[in-house]
Amino acid sequence: MSETVESNQSNKILIRPYIPKGTHPIETGKYLISTNEIDRMYQTVIQWVENRTPGAIIYGRPRLGKTRAISYLINCLPQDFGENTPIFHIRCRKYKNPNENFFFEDLLNAVGHSIIISGKSNMKRTRLLRFLVERADFSGNNKIVFFIDDAQRLVEIHYDWLMDLYNDLDHYGITLTTILVGQKELVHQRSAFISGDKFQIVGRFMSHEYQFKGIENLNNLRICLTGYDDYCEYPTNSNWSFTKYFFSESFTRGYRLHHSAEE
Repeated sequence: MSETVESNQSNKILIRPYIPKGTHPIETGKYLISTNEIDRMYQTVIQWVENRTPGAIIYGRPRLGKTRAISYLINCLPQDFGENTPIFHIRCRKYKNPNENFFFEDLLNAVGHSIIISGKSNMKRTRLLRFLVERADFSGNNKIVFFIDDAQRLVEIHYDWLMDLYNDLDHYGITLTTILVGQKELVHQRSAFISGDKFQIVGRFMSHEYQFKGIENLNNLRICLTGYDDYCEYPTNSNWSFTKYFFSESFTRGYRLHHSAEE
C-alpha cells in the first residue's frame, strides 16, 4: 500500500503556476538574493546603526553588486529597527560644479518628498529637515539612515552641507547614520581629509570602513545559488522557488541549482 502511494507521489505531475511571459522576477531582474558577503555586511551595518555611528564607508571594485546589496539591506533592516524606520538610498550623480540647490533637490527626490524644485536652496534644506524630523518622530526610534551610492563623487562642500543637516537633526535628538558606498577612491579621500586635518568630516562620515568583496569562492557561490533553490518563490506563497519554476521536471527528480556551483 505504502509503495503504491509513494509511486503515485513520484509520478505526480506538477502544475506550474501561470505567470505572463516576461514578468517573472528572473526575467525582469527585480529580485534580491542574499550571499555570505551581503549577510556579513548586513551584520556590520546593524552594529553601526545600533551604536548610532554617524557615518561609515563601504567600498569595493566596480560591478561587485554593491548597489544590489544596498537594496537588500534597505529591504531587510526594518525587520531589526522597525517597519517605519526612515532608510533612504541616495544615488550620487556627477556634479560639474557643486551646487547647493541641485544637491538638496537630489536629497528631496531620494527621500520621496512631493515638492522638489520649488524655492531657493535654504527653503529646500528646511523642507528636507522638516520631512526627516516627521519621519523620525513617526518611526518612534529617532534614527535615520542614508545610503549614499557612488559616494566617491562627493567633494568637500557636499560633506559640509551634510554636516549641517546632521547637526540640525541632532538638535531634535535624531541620529543620522550616513553610509557612503562606492569605489576605493573613498578610502583615498578619507586619507586626504586626514592629511588636510579635516577631522570633522572623517569623524562624521568616515569613522569606520568595510570592504565589500562579493563572491570569492565555491562555498560563497553555492550559498548564493541555494537562494534560488530554497529561499525565494514566485508567486508569493506558491511554494514555487525560482529553480522549481524554470526546471520543474529536474527539480522533482532532486536537481538543485547549487549542485552546479563547482561547474
